Amino acid sequence: EIHPQLKVGQWVNASQVRSDDTGQSRRFSGDLLVQIDLKSYAERVAQAKTRLSENVASLRRLEQEQKNSQRMLQKVTSDHETFEKEFDRIKKLRSKNAVTPSQLARSLLELRQYEDAFIRQDNEQKLFPLRQTEMIERQKSLQTDLRIAELDLKRTEVRPPFSGSLSEIGRASCRERV
Repeated sequence: EIHPQLKVGQWVNASQVRSDDTGQSRRFSGDLLVQIDLKSYAERVAQAKTRLSENVASLRRLEQEQKNSQRMLQKVTSDHETFEKEFDRIKKLRSKNAVTPSQLARSLLELRQYEDAFIRQDNEQKLFPLRQTEMIERQKSLQTDLRIAELDLKRTEVRPPFSGSLSEIGRASCRERV
């Protein structure tokens, strides 16, 4: 859109900073000369904000998952330690021929299952810092996307860089730039 009163000789004002009676500075935007349809740019800003919010929620969820995983690691560690003691007890009983070789073998297999569970949970716990770093870096990227979208939205309005009288209006050149 081109301002309807935009014609040669028309006075236009640039943005200004003025002080009011209390000494507060206020910024006044200049006259609007041309405005590009901002719908798609506004949608990009909204989309960038939504994606940023989603990432923040995902980061919170990851923090909770890490707490849950830490509790699970503590439980698995405790279970492993308990069963390791049980295996040692059965091994001593085997040396006295109080249990069969198959009972010792079953006990060993169960101990290995607890060890596997411990290793899986420990590995999972060690991935959390990497996943958090990945999400933090994604958040930085999304914040950059939001700033770019907001800048593009801001650029949909063309205002004069300084106040003055228009000496020429190139409607065709405005359309080419838009």
